[in-house]
Amino acid sequence: MGDDIAGYRVVGILGVGGMGEVYRAQHPRLPRTDAVKVLRPDHLADDTVRLRFEREADLIAPLTHPNIVRVYDRGAIDDALWIAMEWVPGTDLAKILAERPGGLTFDEVAAVVSGVAAGLDEAHRHGLTHRDVKPANILITRQDTGTPGAGGPNSIGAVKLGDFGIARAVEDGVGLTGTGLTVGTMRYASPEQINGARVDARSDVYSLAATTFELLTGTPPYPADSLSGVMAAHLFAEVPSASAGNPAVPAAVDAVIATGMAKDPARRFAGAGQFAQALLAALRTDSGAATLLPIASPPVALPPAGSPSALLGPRAGASPIGNGRRGVAVVAALVCAVLLGASVGALRTSAQTLAAPDRPDATVTPYDVEVAWQPVAGATEYVVKRDDVEVYAGPATSIKDPLPLPGVYQYSVSARSADASPSRFSLKSTPTTVRAGWRQVQWIADLYPDLVPASPLSTNGYDGVGCYANASVYFDSSSQQTLTCAKEDGKRKVQFSFAIAGYPNDPKERAAAQQVAFGFHTVGRPFVSAQGNKGTVYRHTVNDTQCAGIDFGPGKRALTFVDVCLDRGTSDEAVRLAKRMPM
Repeated sequence: MGDDIAGYRVVGILGVGGMGEVYRAQHPRLPRTDAVKVLRPDHLADDTVRLRFEREADLIAPLTHPNIVRVYDRGAIDDALWIAMEWVPGTDLAKILAERPGGLTFDEVAAVVSGVAAGLDEAHRHGLTHRDVKPANILITRQDTGTPGAGGPNSIGAVKLGDFGIARAVEDGVGLTGTGLTVGTMRYASPEQINGARVDARSDVYSLAATTFELLTGTPPYPADSLSGVMAAHLFAEVPSASAGNPAVPAAVDAVIATGMAKDPARRFAGAGQFAQALLAALRTDSGAATLLPIASPPVALPPAGSPSALLGPRAGASPIGNGRRGVAVVAALVCAVLLGASVGALRTSAQTLAAPDRPDATVTPYDVEVAWQPVAGATEYVVKRDDVEVYAGPATSIKDPLPLPGVYQYSVSARSADASPSRFSLKSTPTTVRAGWRQVQWIADLYPDLVPASPLSTNGYDGVGCYANASVYFDSSSQQTLTCAKEDGKRKVQFSFAIAGYPNDPKERAAAQQVAFGFHTVGRPFVSAQGNKGTVYRHTVNDTQCAGIDFGPGKRALTFVDVCLDRGTSDEAVRLAKRMPM
């Protein structure tokens, strides 16, 4: 491509990956330096991949926020796709932490968390979840008073959150590699990501809280050496104490991080801004408890990192008298609210009280817990609790509660109406046991019972592989469900990996995704597995990794395909490995 990319003059190279390169380049018309990401032509021989890449760029382009890396333009040249984005003249937070093994100063932590939270809240308002918040995806620029890593009171300049899916498209490409299966990628993953459950903004809150723990202590919250160890800790281990890892951290911070990293998403802060505000308040304390924001309130937008209100302490020049007046006003408002509430309560004592609902029925399915109850006369809505956590409020008399973490739960229901006092909560349902399993991708595990372990924490799969459920890898699709597995050696290096991609509702989409994964021009050959199942095998290469893709054709596995990859080896060796696998 020479020294020019679509008119951009290349100044230097910022990074190289298996799918392409990222260049520092001069804008062809403006006096501005951009980062230009290029995907090589040999990975883009298919219109499906082209549309996927362009659509992912389009999702990020509308986001205009000082704490999010901007996307400026995209296009094609010489049969390769490129994306022009904001160049951040600094480094990522992972590199800074490597130079600062004891963690950052409180001012630096406040600046970073405020900036990332503001960027996340903006993305969440646009319906996007990041799903990969971690130090390596947080870019930091130089501040006038220092350089990141220098260790001053606050050497953090601008804070930019990157890799909103575009980087994942670049790194993941159209196939499976060992990258993304190492322990490092799981350090900050939420329990619902590991379990393959539904993911929303609260998953990003969890990852931000886990990142915050490392910023304060210098170590991730669960520093296990193995993939299964990290996964098990996220699912079941108590949230560690940051103040135990760093005695300078106020004890109030522990409560904030514990809320942000709650195993149950319903117990977390609803938004990243809420978490950041609670953290900043806790960092101002010596040992007292921080005041946590109500979890049910909407996310709070924070000012960009580096602005005075985003850092610790009062605004310079702020009047203590003004603060006192505001405090008096707040107290007065609270007194009025209490008096008004007492008046309303007195009026409602004479109103009718609704009858309590009968004991609800609760049934576990592979995807959720179905809870149903009989309607109550006069009730217009109901509140449902799972143990002590409110999971629903609305008019329905049956709900589907997304599967919580493994454990035993009971459900209760209260009836509500604007014209009557709420009922007491019903008797609790029969105890409902949720077991560790594959949830939405259980049907895939059932098709390959000797290949896939019984749960994300089990090691009874083929050759002790560790597996997890994840979203679309091969094809930008809401219907794709994938089980990804890897075998690591004693040094945490991936020896081999495999992915089983499934399309439960769309055979045509499965066929299109398989062509993307294996290549349109790859010639298939007959294949017979160790269990005697027949299909077609396709030799192909992904990011210099040799793979064998297997299509079992018509039958019960018709909605899936399997891709077996060797981190080091030939495609023939990948085929021989696939033939030995119990599938």
